[in-house]
Amino acid sequence: MVAYSEPAARRSVTEHCEAVVTLLAELVGKTEQVPISAALNRRLASGMRSSIALPPFDNSQMDGYAVRAADLASAEPRSPVRLAVGSAVPAGRIDTPPLPSITAMPIMTGAPIPLGANAVIPIEHAQPSRFLTDLPAHVAFNSPVEAGQFIRRSGSDVVPGQLLVDANTVLHARHLGLLAAAGIATVPVRYQPRILLLSTGLELREPGEPLQPGQIYDANTPMLAAAAQADGAVVTTARLISDSAEQFSALLRAQLDAAPERIDLVVTSGGVSAGAFEVVKDALAGHGVQFMSVAMQPGGPQGLGRAFGVPLLAFPGNPVSAFISYEVFLRPALRRIAGHPDPERAAIPAKLTAAVTSPPDKHQIRRATIRASDHEPVVELDSGPGSHLIGALAHSNAWVHLPLETSELSAGTSVQVWLLDQLAPPREPVDPPPAADPSAEDALPHLNRQGAAHMVDVSAKMPTKREATAQATVATTAKVIAELTAAQLKKGDALGVARVAGILAAKRTAELIPLCHPLPLTSVAVELTPDIDSVMVTATVRTTGSTGVEMEALTAACVASLTLYDMIKALDPAAVIEQVSVVHKLGGKHGEWVRT
Repeated sequence: MVAYSEPAARRSVTEHCEAVVTLLAELVGKTEQVPISAALNRRLASGMRSSIALPPFDNSQMDGYAVRAADLASAEPRSPVRLAVGSAVPAGRIDTPPLPSITAMPIMTGAPIPLGANAVIPIEHAQPSRFLTDLPAHVAFNSPVEAGQFIRRSGSDVVPGQLLVDANTVLHARHLGLLAAAGIATVPVRYQPRILLLSTGLELREPGEPLQPGQIYDANTPMLAAAAQADGAVVTTARLISDSAEQFSALLRAQLDAAPERIDLVVTSGGVSAGAFEVVKDALAGHGVQFMSVAMQPGGPQGLGRAFGVPLLAFPGNPVSAFISYEVFLRPALRRIAGHPDPERAAIPAKLTAAVTSPPDKHQIRRATIRASDHEPVVELDSGPGSHLIGALAHSNAWVHLPLETSELSAGTSVQVWLLDQLAPPREPVDPPPAADPSAEDALPHLNRQGAAHMVDVSAKMPTKREATAQATVATTAKVIAELTAAQLKKGDALGVARVAGILAAKRTAELIPLCHPLPLTSVAVELTPDIDSVMVTATVRTTGSTGVEMEALTAACVASLTLYDMIKALDPAAVIEQVSVVHKLGGKHGEWVRT
């Protein structure tokens, strides 16, 4: 056992955060190459471009017959044109023969278009409307076709050199599918730090084992491991059920030597305070690790340095102290290594529901529940500041920060709160809205009591991340869809023009819709998805603000649809824009809503 004296001056929370950043600085900006099968939810380190066209070759959009449009120029119901049935072209065929004259070749969806063919006729439009297997045979068609019908042209989706996925994108399934389609097998991603998590204490037992008097279950290992994994680390765990400094050193060295990959950081919990059996401090003090007191409660005792040449952070053993130490010191550092644009937790102001006291010489962090309200959110402290109260920790959705030199705050005081989860609903049930009354200002919020239009004041609402998705359908004909997908419209790339129009419209919604708040949009995505005889327009808009972006999403979907109609009306004046609606929204005090 070794005796230690308390340092003359405590380190501030900010100073210790900076020390952790310095300790792990060599990992920031580091990347690694991984196969796409291991890249899910990883952050892309650099943009990926395609080396090929997608589709890579002209191919059929339908199961049917590949033909020359000129061979069917005279076809009509009373005088069908009969063509000889050629050899079939399945998807994947690499030796596709050219199309003979006066011939229709059976072709499957995705199969390469034979040389000489310039249109595909769906099987259901042939006579007979089934594939013929006994050759020689003939098939008849009773109407002409236009060149390019139901042919997906090479490069109509992606052209060589096109940016597929931008740098810093978190890779989801749809991104991995695109990368695979472009033939990309591996990608550069932000590095995942390898962490060895070592919990200590003679009293610890594995969850599920029987407890003897004086023993407790190890909560820190699963809790800290899960937190670090969620923030992008690869975690190896070990446990020392002993208070022997020699056994701790031996276990640490053995774990470092046995690790399949080099450990980037050791994190310990327990054994760093001022007790008689502080195993981590006894083993490492004076050997490259400094132990100190940080002016924070809970989580004051901390250790930082290098053990056996590996960076090490030593957290206290009480579960709440260990978790707050992770949240304040390690989580932001791991998120910087992962390239996250927002390494710190979102902090918002909220009003205390009750008075609170705090030691003025410490930065106190209290578990709390933050709730939505009609104005500024309110925050209720959950139990006391005790470092053992893991039950209160699990049911909290926020941290309240009470900075140095704070001794007492009265109810109603606005404090800084870190959000851990969505805001809880108001404690008091919300009364149902009153019946519509044209004299009531809140019956129609854009009308005041005199019935005059005015803009709703949202200054009291809390800014949150908000998202809305709207959809519209442009119903047209299969012929128009064929020309759209083949990029053969005389007016040009209708889908591309409509996409740009929708994005521009979302950004100018406040100029188009009276009393609509101008919002700083952070993202606008407009997708146009052709079907057999329609195009689905999907617009998704995001912002961080005090009001939603439903109107921006609807405007984007509508203007994109109108632009598409304008591009195709010469071919199909009967085209219809229909089914315009918001299908999803997220953010604000009501959380997520999905149209069912």
